[in-house]
Amino acid sequence: MFEIMETVPLLARVVIVLACVVGLLNVLFYLFLVIASGRSKKHEKQPLGGDSIAVILRSGSCREGLEEDVARFLTQDYGNYSVVVVDESGEADGTPMLDALRRRYGNLHVTSTPSAAKFTSVEKLSLTVGIKSTEATWIVQADRHCPPRSSRWLSELSKNFCDGVSVVIAYTRVESGQGLVSHYAVARYRWHSFIRLAYARSFGPYLGDRRNLAYRRELFLDVRGFAGYGYLQGGEGELIAQRLSEVGKVRVEVSGDSQTVGVVKGIWRDYFRRSTSEKQAMSVLPRSVRVRVGRNAGLRVATWVVGGALLPFGGWLAWSGVGLVGLRRLLFILCVICGIVRYKENWNVFWMWFYDLLAPFVWMAENRRYNSFKRQPQWRR
Repeated sequence: MFEIMETVPLLARVVIVLACVVGLLNVLFYLFLVIASGRSKKHEKQPLGGDSIAVILRSGSCREGLEEDVARFLTQDYGNYSVVVVDESGEADGTPMLDALRRRYGNLHVTSTPSAAKFTSVEKLSLTVGIKSTEATWIVQADRHCPPRSSRWLSELSKNFCDGVSVVIAYTRVESGQGLVSHYAVARYRWHSFIRLAYARSFGPYLGDRRNLAYRRELFLDVRGFAGYGYLQGGEGELIAQRLSEVGKVRVEVSGDSQTVGVVKGIWRDYFRRSTSEKQAMSVLPRSVRVRVGRNAGLRVATWVVGGALLPFGGWLAWSGVGLVGLRRLLFILCVICGIVRYKENWNVFWMWFYDLLAPFVWMAENRRYNSFKRQPQWRR
């Protein structure tokens, strides 16, 4: 082995050492994801029906199908809960649209947002208004377009409402609509969710999903909710979960009945708008959190760069570069399969595999748009 290395140019030796380091880091990272995702901690369980729950839903600017969407949240097998719909239409006749449902369900309440201040996130304003309008012990933050997968949704979440617990992070199962952007967005969401849940099940950071997140109302008010984040577009789940994790324990609930289900639709312009909002929200989190969350992207870039750097040397060195990239691809697929089994996802491995190939190019386009966004006056506060 050493005799072979003596015939290799010095530059090639350096690249080989880097390739070994990058390969080892890939193995350790994916091994961590598999182990953390499979962890099953023994926690104390709360008796069902104990604490009051308020499910907060935003109406959104489009009221089409609102009654059908809200009705899906009103059939839970949990006795002490209410659904609060925050009307964002800004129209005087906005709330009467749910009169029929309110007559049928006594636990449905409707409130509305005041005129939003300039540069204020409508999403965060609506959530704050909805939370302050209820006296429930626990808040469950959800999306009207992502209904519960089961009538036992709240019952499964409530099992974690124990003393000392401030946040319960749950999983949203997202399906793809039509078009390449939909498949890519779903694959990206699933992979990022696998990583974030693995972190949350171990040592943090604790980044929740705005479509399925529970936390104590009292603690939300104690930490002043989204105070200081009102100008950010996005991060309704990540920011509040991370903030509340500093004042209490965090539980992760990923059972099938605790999940919500949504469908991703849209075009590339919508995708880039959402990714810009996500990057903007992540930029205010501690540097240690951003480093951990971005570790996968960093390893991906390092793998392709180091693997590509070995190709010009030809021979077995070039094959070593191909092997490094192949190792990452194999580990990625194995980790995806573990995530699919753990979170009861659809067996659509192809789009997950395709996502990791396309991700570096989309990432560069995302960064260009994000850097352009940061130069806008409202960002430079």
